[in-house]
Amino acid sequence: MADELERLRKSTSDMQRNMEELQKQHKQESEEYKKVKESLDEIERKKKELLDKQNERIEAEKLRLTKLGMDHIHNFNYAVSGATGEGKSTFINVIRGVKPGDPTYAAVCAGVQCTMDTAKYPYSQEFKDFVLWDVPGGHTDEHPGETYFHDHCLDLFDIVLVAYSGRFDQLTSHLLRKAKEHQMLHRIAVMYTRTASDVRGIRFENPRLTAEQALHKLQTDATKEFRKKAVEVLGLEGESVPLFFIDTHAWVLENAPQFEEEKLGEFMIRAAETRLKVSGYAEELRDRFTQKPQDSSESVSYTHLRAHETDSYLVCRLLLE
Repeated sequence: MADELERLRKSTSDMQRNMEELQKQHKQESEEYKKVKESLDEIERKKKELLDKQNERIEAEKLRLTKLGMDHIHNFNYAVSGATGEGKSTFINVIRGVKPGDPTYAAVCAGVQCTMDTAKYPYSQEFKDFVLWDVPGGHTDEHPGETYFHDHCLDLFDIVLVAYSGRFDQLTSHLLRKAKEHQMLHRIAVMYTRTASDVRGIRFENPRLTAEQALHKLQTDATKEFRKKAVEVLGLEGESVPLFFIDTHAWVLENAPQFEEEKLGEFMIRAAETRLKVSGYAEELRDRFTQKPQDSSESVSYTHLRAHETDSYLVCRLLLE
């Protein structure tokens, strides 16, 4: 009997110790759980705060675009987007045939950001239904790349043209990824905007190449690199994103388009045909994208000029430029 009593006492004592340990452990776990929960709650609070601020920016931008007269029914809206300094404003000016001094001229600033807010530019007085929108350059403090698509409501536009200089950076990746999320990859096209300068660079490194050979090399190499990066972001859909080689600065200097501007024009026309009658607009835009120098006796095209340069002349020209 005494042995049995002692055994029960010992068992009770052991159970009490175990219970105390469990209570202590439970208290520690509860405190740890509380800390983790507080951290998660703080993260959720910050996320909500950031989302609220982003939604405020988006709603403010939608209201601003509405006040500027964005019409989704009667207009066809092209957004010209991309990083700062890629020639977006120049592109908008040159395809409308607008020159400095014209009240509808989109401001152009070399090396610094000019466009601070999205601006509306109808194609012409006759064709006001076709509107180009100059979107501020991304990758800046004012227009961060990671929220660029939503901040500027790019999903509201019929077509998004992305100015691209061969650097497949965070902004380019962001724009393509968001376009896929919004199921609008068929409404996006990429414009390689520094074709002329890159052709000159290739010829500087390879003086024996003609302009046509250098252009072919650029198109081949740049397209391969772009497709590789696009597939990494989009999967197989990255193979079908249109890429056009253009150079609006060369267009301005030579007074005529030089590269794949005509193909880009056809893309813009085909897109608009899905909603609006474009016969007159299409004819004018085609003329703009295929125009020849006004004075053929004095004005020589970029490609023709480069094709006949000697090696020594090319080096001198590059040094001067």
